[in-house]
Amino acid sequence: MKKRVLIGSPIHQKASILQLFLTSLEYINTEGLEVHYLFVDDNESQDAKKILSDFMRRKNTAYILNSTDTQSYICDESTHYWNENLVWKVAHFKNVIIQFALDKKFDYLFLIDSDIVLHPETLQKLIEAEKDIVSNIFWTRWEPNFPELPQVWVFDQYGQYYYKRGERLTEEQIRERHQQFLEMLRKPGIYEVGGLGACTLISRRALQAGVNFNEIKNVSFWGEDRHFCIRAQALGFDLFVDTHYPAFHIYRESDCEKAQEFMMRNIKEKMEKELFCKIKFAFESIGSFDYEKGYEDLSTAYFSNQMRQRVLDEIQSQLEDNVRRKLRVKANVYGCQVKEISLKAQKGIITFMLENNGVEGGSTFSETFLCESEVIKEGNEWFIHSLSVVDKIEDMDYKIGHTGYVVRRRKNISLVYTNLSGMNTVALHKLIPENIRTEFNVQLIKQNLSAEYFKQLIDSDAVVVTEGNYLLNKKEINKSQLVVDTWHGFPLKAMGFVDKGEKYKDRINKVWENVDIIASYSKLFNCVMNQCINTDPSKYIITGSPRNDFLYLSDGREILSRMTGINLEGKRILLYMPTYRSSPRGNRRDGNRKWGNIFGMGLFNYSSFTQFLQENDLVLLVKLHPAEEAEVIGDVQENENIFVLRGGMLEENHVDLYEIVNAADLLITDYSSIYFDYLLLNRPIIFTPIDLAEYENTRGLLLGPYERWTPGPKVLDQACLEKEILKSLADQKYYEAEREHLSDLVHFYKDSKSTERLWEAIIEGLSLM
Repeated sequence: MKKRVLIGSPIHQKASILQLFLTSLEYINTEGLEVHYLFVDDNESQDAKKILSDFMRRKNTAYILNSTDTQSYICDESTHYWNENLVWKVAHFKNVIIQFALDKKFDYLFLIDSDIVLHPETLQKLIEAEKDIVSNIFWTRWEPNFPELPQVWVFDQYGQYYYKRGERLTEEQIRERHQQFLEMLRKPGIYEVGGLGACTLISRRALQAGVNFNEIKNVSFWGEDRHFCIRAQALGFDLFVDTHYPAFHIYRESDCEKAQEFMMRNIKEKMEKELFCKIKFAFESIGSFDYEKGYEDLSTAYFSNQMRQRVLDEIQSQLEDNVRRKLRVKANVYGCQVKEISLKAQKGIITFMLENNGVEGGSTFSETFLCESEVIKEGNEWFIHSLSVVDKIEDMDYKIGHTGYVVRRRKNISLVYTNLSGMNTVALHKLIPENIRTEFNVQLIKQNLSAEYFKQLIDSDAVVVTEGNYLLNKKEINKSQLVVDTWHGFPLKAMGFVDKGEKYKDRINKVWENVDIIASYSKLFNCVMNQCINTDPSKYIITGSPRNDFLYLSDGREILSRMTGINLEGKRILLYMPTYRSSPRGNRRDGNRKWGNIFGMGLFNYSSFTQFLQENDLVLLVKLHPAEEAEVIGDVQENENIFVLRGGMLEENHVDLYEIVNAADLLITDYSSIYFDYLLLNRPIIFTPIDLAEYENTRGLLLGPYERWTPGPKVLDQACLEKEILKSLADQKYYEAEREHLSDLVHFYKDSKSTERLWEAIIEGLSLM
């Protein structure tokens, strides 16, 4: 069931500022949420009133309450001028909004001032925090020559440094602690504070407990937010600030231009995708024609009212001539970019490439144009308002357009993934540097073997795959294409030429002949991997594995809790990831593991193991290999302490497995390459090689003996497993030296920059092709 959120705001605002505030609300990410709006209209400006009512008409879940209070509120380029009556007037409005949220049974109330511009992910991030009261941070110059300060504080009226009661501090100590507080808030995170306001998410639990903005009469602090915070603390609610996505505070009307720049930076990618889809669909629809069938997919839905009629008139006038010429043409639109856009004026210019391929009177033709379209906003939607051809492109890579700026076709880079169980291409996409996102047309696509899928690969200047799954012959389709393989882990088990069970060794060379670059962990990886594929050693470039950047950058516990609904507070997480034993490819079976119980152990009791987990505040998270998840998942008995993380759940939440791996306090595996990556966290690992002899006989290991290359205890029964879990969690030094030694061998880099390094290698490789 979707969480119901009420966004509420008392509004007494200048029209220019209000427009930016409401526009930022329109671009807020509300996926998985049911969002309603309640505004108290206290505006003096008729323009502001109209802007607010227009928003309400566009949003069927927006409500407006009209204020009859006529007090003026003055702000200028210096500061805002408050008085006692205005403070408690705003407090009353906020209390009205609180009561509405209670009456309508909303899960959350998001109270926000009408001079705040939000990052699109703000609301999602605040809800992810799972706090009863949490503000999103913003910074303000309260006076023109003041430094920027946050809207949160530690003590009293606006004290922004920590100290103990009775502690005497020098001026220098106060400055130092104040600076420490500010530096902390500049880092993305969630921090407990003493006071907050103006951009705050409040849970239903806190609302029901009685938080409100009423005056506390024996407190002299100025401002309704102080009284709210004191009451919240007295009711037992701690206060937090989230600093992941700082908002922009339009404290002065002169800040509007910067606010618009802030908003455009954050919504540009979303707007480009939205407008690209409309422009592509619209112009391919009216540009494609078959003289025998006419316009098969004709649609003018994305044109403005004025342009729609022009297009229909032109189509009608050309129809007979196109048939007479026996014209067949297929239009293709790509390379869409926002050239300029004004959210205030609600219009912009979009550039794109229009390619026509066809036949006329038996002769083939191909032509490409640089085009521009004006887009305008009508109601809540953007529409195409014009089309102009800027230039005909003869050289597809470089051209000076009539407008005087350089036109360069953005090269297409396709990142291919097969699932979300640790895909380097997913990390390359999610962590892509901004300059590469802007300069290249990068698309993440799921391998599906359709004709459309292969066409996209063929049309790409570079293709990045994950496990030798390019599946084309580059020499035949595009010799100048760059193919990069990121592989999917540091191998322990035998593969390719050294795999005892591999039935298709004759195909291995054909696969790797197509590959130009292989992303590598280290020199050891180059040596071990090349035993399996026997390719040109110069193809290996040591960059590190991009998915491992998630181990450093992701908040795994937060993502896991949000995605699964598991309450992880006070819990330690065990991650169990066994490798696969069976595969439909070649109808193979490795080892002789049985799935009678979760670990394949001879004597195992689910009830007693569950009790062990409960008594020790442990959660076992099971992630099966995608190759056999469907086959064996029915043999895993789930309960409140044993949870199976299914591949479908990762897909639904657009989360890669490696974004949650660092949530695990301990890893349990057998022969999976996951443990080589987990070494970067220097956390305990337990191995369960229950069919080691048979596995070595049917498949084989690249590294041996097994005991030397597995830095953790080996367990084969339940009693030993439980004992080693407790010992490993209790003693950080247990097997630490072995882990560190192996980590130094496996990983040349131990940082969060692997994605950056691999992107640099890809771009350099493209320049040489």
